Amino acid sequence: MHSVDKKITSFQWSWYYAFIIYLGLTLVLSSGCSSSEIPVRDGYYFDNSNPGQYRVRPGDTLYSIAWHLDRDYQGLAEVNGIRPPYSIYSGQILQLADRSHKKPGTPHTTKHSSSQVSTRQVKHSIVGSSTSKAHAKKAINWRWPANGKLISRFSNKGVGNKGLDIQGKQGDPVRTAAKGVVVYRGDALLGYGKIIIIKHSEQYLSAYAHNSKIIVKEGQWVKADQLIAKIGSSGTDKNKLHFEIRREGIPVDPLKYLPAVK
Repeated sequence: MHSVDKKITSFQWSWYYAFIIYLGLTLVLSSGCSSSEIPVRDGYYFDNSNPGQYRVRPGDTLYSIAWHLDRDYQGLAEVNGIRPPYSIYSGQILQLADRSHKKPGTPHTTKHSSSQVSTRQVKHSIVGSSTSKAHAKKAINWRWPANGKLISRFSNKGVGNKGLDIQGKQGDPVRTAAKGVVVYRGDALLGYGKIIIIKHSEQYLSAYAHNSKIIVKEGQWVKADQLIAKIGSSGTDKNKLHFEIRREGIPVDPLKYLPAVK
């Protein structure tokens, strides 16, 4: 009988220790989810004190933030006094609303150390910055970025579709629609999976989403029809390429720019 009592006591102690551990983990997790956290909306971080502000995260670029907000990167840069090469740093607060009292081209006055500046942004070359405005507006010779059946067209009705969806097999090539420079590559844009954004001029950018593999790097200059990625299903439920063209931050119908399908 004595041995039985001893076993029961050991069993009860084991449950007691398990409860203490569980209680400790609960307190740790709850403390990590305090109300002081930055709110997240569609994968992006907005400042608690002002919904018209955005807090830069590691890996962000001015281009990716502007793309997410359907804004022109130049307008976003001007509002915040950011000049080429549009360097931003983690933790920086960006103003999203226009400020009428701010004069265009006013330098950004926020102080930060050189070690805080995103190296991703420093590497970005600016297409057309050293050329005339006439050259920057020169017509772009657009090409189809992939071979495959067009399964979804551009639409601005309701939720809409900001570009085209081209069917393909995993691993099929994705090519540049025109020459330019890669200003973003990553997977932080919600709903796009692994995406590449290419700048072709001061006005035009294009994007290539849902890739299984990205071949090019940020800051890399690319030629027209150059292999940049491989088709996949990242961020979606089927293998396809989602392709967009934006003019001054606004999505436009790629079919009005791409050559007619034969």
